[in-house]
Amino acid sequence: MKKTVFISSSFAVLFAVSFIYTLFFPVNLSTRPIYKVDSIIGTEDSMEITQPDAYFIERDIIAYFSIEKEAMTFIEDLTILNDENCFVAGNMNGFVKYKKDGTLLQFFSPNGTLLNEQRTKDCYPYIKDDSSVVHVFKDNGRNLSLFYFNGEPLLREYYDNSLICSVSTSPDFDTAISYADGHSQLLNRNAQVVFTCEQRKPEIKIAKASCYSPEGKYFCEISGLYPELLTVYDVDAKVQVSQFPTGSNSRYSPLVNIYNNTVYYETENALELYSIDTQENTSLEFQGELVDFKVNMQNEIILLSEKDSMKYLYIYNDNGIRSFYQESYSDISNLRVYDDKTFYFKLDKEIYILRRKMVS
Repeated sequence: MKKTVFISSSFAVLFAVSFIYTLFFPVNLSTRPIYKVDSIIGTEDSMEITQPDAYFIERDIIAYFSIEKEAMTFIEDLTILNDENCFVAGNMNGFVKYKKDGTLLQFFSPNGTLLNEQRTKDCYPYIKDDSSVVHVFKDNGRNLSLFYFNGEPLLREYYDNSLICSVSTSPDFDTAISYADGHSQLLNRNAQVVFTCEQRKPEIKIAKASCYSPEGKYFCEISGLYPELLTVYDVDAKVQVSQFPTGSNSRYSPLVNIYNNTVYYETENALELYSIDTQENTSLEFQGELVDFKVNMQNEIILLSEKDSMKYLYIYNDNGIRSFYQESYSDISNLRVYDDKTFYFKLDKEIYILRRKMVS
């Protein structure tokens, strides 16, 4: 009997001690993701012969590097040539050097191998971050040609009476073009118009920005003034799936993109997230003016804004929870997604690699 009493008393004391310890020193069993600087790659570091997996680009410099190897692999620096008439455009698929007078396009691989040359007249390349083609515009703003990155033509030339305001190409090489008079066209690779949409509601009709979803299912555009409208189309069904006022009336091209059935678009005060599936909006606020943003497949957003020369860098999830924040007076550019847990950006002459960590 005494033994039973003693065991019961021991358990009671142990429980009381455990309760008091947990009360004053709680154990946090939950974890949350945050982003931290994992490594820094200097743009002046020595070269290594390896396969690049990332890049950065400026007006007269494009560089390829390996995040895994933490080394630069190739740099094309036109400032060394001291030629103010030569510029560069490109992405991970390669780059194009072009002349200020629009007479020559040179197509290069990411390791700097010259693949092709195209003699042109008043033509200038435009390459989006994730584009699989090179868009080439005439200086009149009404003629568009498309080239593969090896320099071979995809679409020789397409002309419209209205000025081209925005262009985007799907993975299947269908091309969406938005024009200054407010209408948009979807062309196939043979330059045949497969779908046309025209805005009639706004007081002032002008198409400002457009984009495809990565898989090519959806196309959206921002157009008009009073009101400014965002319209989403189902490309396969060739129907409009939603349209609504953005709440802004910007007179410039706002940032817009589609990822994971969500439209991310810039307004005057926030980055808005519109779900195509639920037709609901979420707002992400930031300081100053939006400069750039990118989204990974986990719906995490890296966002750069600027106010009074101060740069603000954020990473949010799609619920608006912040997992990274940095302020800097130094120049920040080239926001990119590397994989589902890694972003990178360029700060002055260094590349900062941000990786997601789980912390308590």
